[in-house]
Amino acid sequence: MKIEKSVLFALALAFFLSDAFAAKYTGFKEPEKGDWAVLSMNLDKGGKMEEKLIYLGETTMDGQKAYGVELQVEIPQAGEMISQFWTNKKTDEELKYVIKRGEQLMCMSASMPDMEEESQKPMTKTPEEYSPEKPVLRFDTYTTPTGKKVDVAVFKTDDGEVWVSSETPFGIVKMIKNGKTVLYLKDFGTGAKPRIPVSQAASCKAMDLGALFGGFGGN
Repeated sequence: MKIEKSVLFALALAFFLSDAFAAKYTGFKEPEKGDWAVLSMNLDKGGKMEEKLIYLGETTMDGQKAYGVELQVEIPQAGEMISQFWTNKKTDEELKYVIKRGEQLMCMSASMPDMEEESQKPMTKTPEEYSPEKPVLRFDTYTTPTGKKVDVAVFKTDDGEVWVSSETPFGIVKMIKNGKTVLYLKDFGTGAKPRIPVSQAASCKAMDLGALFGGFGGN
């Protein structure tokens, strides 16, 4: 069976382009201090919520080397909440959680109960499910509402898709569930400053939530 040269060229080009796109996704980028991203979430009943994530870099927190991320969230009908996650650099275990509402600062040695799911925490490292070694549904490009274009890898989930990129802080670009976009990257950049000074987070004495809630479990 004779195959035209043009067909062979088209197949070779498609293979090359596919390989080139694949090489552009190497997992989540290693963030630098001041890297930031704004994610927009579509809530039930047409509501919306935005959160800004800032990578705080590394410092000594409670005597241990740690890296931190600040979240600035505008919650509908509740106002703004600012929080920081500090994670042990050596073990990747959560070390300290800091919340600021108004002028009040509260620190805990474990996360709040409603933040227990890993998917709700800021991701500074590539999660296993989005490893470059995992099967990818397709490669694509994404343009933020502010006009910034990035290459993405699209992973299939049980109820939709997750778009991730090696070019943006925290990796996540878009989430689709049951055919609807529930989260998307609005903008990203560098040089952001935290709303909670790192020195305040370091000096804030953390409460032990395990001991606090454990005290209610006795007879």
